[in-house]
Amino acid sequence: MFSDSEDEYEPDTGRYLGPIQTPVPPLRLLQDKEYRAKNATYEAVTRDAIHTDETDNDLTERLQALRTEKEKMHAYCEEMPWSEHYNWRHVRVSRFFLEMTGYHTGDLDLTGRTQTRYQKLRQRWTLLLNDLESLVMNASPDPVIEAEQWNAFRNRWKISRILRFGEFVMLIGRCLHVMDGTGPVYQKLFLADLPPEIIGYICDAAAPSDARSLSATSRYIRHSSLKNVFYTRRVLVAFPANIPPLEEDAQSQKNTLVQAISTALADMDFLLSRPDILRRVRDLRVENDWYPRRTESGLLVLQDGVINSRMPEFAPFYARLCDLLTHITPRSMSLHDIYIGPQLAAQLASQQHLRDLCVDYSSAPSTDFPLWLSRSLLHTATPSITNLGMTLNDTTNDTTSWHILALCPTLRQLFVTGESAYNGFLPPESTLWPHLTAVHTIERLHLQRTYHNTWQLSEWFEYAASRGSFKMTHVKIASGYGMSDQGLIRVLRALRAGNAPLRVLVLEGLAQGSTGLLDVISELFPALEGLTLIRRQGDRQVVTKSSRWPHAMHEYAFHMRGLSRLRFFAVNFPLEYFDVSPVDFDVVRVYQPPPEEVRWPITVDDLEGPPEPYEMFDAYTVALPFAAYCPSLEIFAITTWVPIWKCDVTRSVAGGIYLKEKCIGPKKGYKIGDTYAHAEWDPPNARTWE
Repeated sequence: MFSDSEDEYEPDTGRYLGPIQTPVPPLRLLQDKEYRAKNATYEAVTRDAIHTDETDNDLTERLQALRTEKEKMHAYCEEMPWSEHYNWRHVRVSRFFLEMTGYHTGDLDLTGRTQTRYQKLRQRWTLLLNDLESLVMNASPDPVIEAEQWNAFRNRWKISRILRFGEFVMLIGRCLHVMDGTGPVYQKLFLADLPPEIIGYICDAAAPSDARSLSATSRYIRHSSLKNVFYTRRVLVAFPANIPPLEEDAQSQKNTLVQAISTALADMDFLLSRPDILRRVRDLRVENDWYPRRTESGLLVLQDGVINSRMPEFAPFYARLCDLLTHITPRSMSLHDIYIGPQLAAQLASQQHLRDLCVDYSSAPSTDFPLWLSRSLLHTATPSITNLGMTLNDTTNDTTSWHILALCPTLRQLFVTGESAYNGFLPPESTLWPHLTAVHTIERLHLQRTYHNTWQLSEWFEYAASRGSFKMTHVKIASGYGMSDQGLIRVLRALRAGNAPLRVLVLEGLAQGSTGLLDVISELFPALEGLTLIRRQGDRQVVTKSSRWPHAMHEYAFHMRGLSRLRFFAVNFPLEYFDVSPVDFDVVRVYQPPPEEVRWPITVDDLEGPPEPYEMFDAYTVALPFAAYCPSLEIFAITTWVPIWKCDVTRSVAGGIYLKEKCIGPKKGYKIGDTYAHAEWDPPNARTWE
């Protein structure tokens, strides 16, 4: 219905300026669908991916005869009318009718229901009706001539040939029915009409990138959202795309590093010259892309050692960073491969508003650094960091990152992960334990990709328990290789010795999975509300999958009878949803396709036919023993790397148990990035508890 925007093509050559990225969220109706079709058409005509078996044999020759990409894309779109994957013109016809009805129903897109826009649409609508009326009045009784008249009308209005005359008239009729019922509903309140406080609140709730996009819409909104535009700042020591190999010129690598540091210094100088920006910065990200892991490619190895963040070439960078920190009040900071020496540590400790700190592959002085912190720095400043996330480089055996934990005496949440699922990081060394008082204030502890031998972890907890009590309510310990039950039992006993008020426990990477482990958990933490257990099938199963357990599923339920407050239980049992079960064998029958209105879960009332030993919809019975032994259980879940199946448990006043199963996760179209099911009980690997 609408012709192509000239902004999508070069004016002289007709070259397509794509592929076009769809705004998120789309500003216009069906905009994402339109751009996907247009980009797919562009890919087809430029990469010789034309489906000649589905079109005329001479389609390729006809497209090659056309001069510009615009002409080729239009021709290909016309030759693929039945495919929504390519036919963006049909999408535009649908959008025109949706926009017309949207004005009269008060439901439109993000571009707004303005009166000016409606007048333009109404003018086009009137011309369309007049042209259609003329077509009907002058229709020829000859079918051939009538088809030619419709094709002329269709080409004039840029309508895809997939739409027939009768279907088009039906669209007109439906639209007229809506328009005759009520007049246009114009939008009375616009974003620019909101007070600055509301706009600021919207920007606070939005992501930083979305807040910047919103601020670019008008001067008023920009002025109202300035604090959000400059909320996040990034300082980067960039790694170049091309760098000479070591065997050619090692000194060139060093010169390139110095140049990258000079660029980062210039960025910080600019920030220091703009106090209007500095006073609005609340999230600072400092990243060094020259991390030592790049040595695997044989590039960043100098004659005098490996390039790392402790080299003297970085000294001006750290000095300027400390100067920058004296002029801002960040709420959160992220440090990537940064050397946290005494000067930088002093600046971090003096940030009274800093709550969240993330350090990835960063390091600290290896000698007496925690002792210096406790004797000098922490007597003059009280760090306010309550949330610490660390990524440790478990391939270099550099444990100095644990020294940073001494900077957080009032820590409430600790999330530590390793670089590789195969190696696993080690806990802090015993010489560091006296200075890590944060272990007594942590409420949520998440150790992801830890070393599978937990003896050093248990010794740390035993030492800490002898020095004071714990406050841990949420604990997750995950390892790529299997952790022995006896080692984990020792860790749990150490937590109990420190009187940890544990409510949620996740153990990912069990080597045995014995019933004795559940007996110990029930004995030590009877007030547990959430429990997740993941067993490894063997040493090669470092990624969480379904696993065979040494005992039958229902036997584990008996050993959980002491968990009277348990509300959530997840496990990686190898549950097959359609396996035969002896439960209700005499009433469960062969499944027949249910009526269209019937949805999952299927019950015995929906099944018909004689008994047969397959497709038994009774997987919910697996949860029944656990619901019986755990009187507070609300959710029983089967999980792998994401939860894939669950059973909701409800109870009647008389004590009856009702189970309702539901497939979630990959079996229902789960994709990475979607909302993670039950994250409050078991956070995903890349994230931790909110």
